[in-house]
Amino acid sequence: MKARHNGHLVAVFEAVNESRKEIYLGTTSRLIASLIKEFRTAPPERVAHWKRRHRVRFYFIEYAISRRAAAALVKRNAPRRADESWKVFRED
Repeated sequence: MKARHNGHLVAVFEAVNESRKEIYLGTTSRLIASLIKEFRTAPPERVAHWKRRHRVRFYFIEYAISRRAAAALVKRNAPRRADESWKVFRED
């Protein structure tokens, strides 16, 4: 989910779909409640197959970092989060 960045600091988050054993890594400048609402109503294209009935938990990994550092963190953490039974998606 491409965050609507205001040019300042952002957060890196994980959306963990326990029902499908899938993880989405992304960045946002939104508060958690707003992020969850937007994610459920208009999920990123890569996880558009997730359903409302799926058990999805959200976690912030890092707060208040630059967009460049956040993008690098997402790219670096995606392979680490994948294991034999979980699929990982990340924002571009």
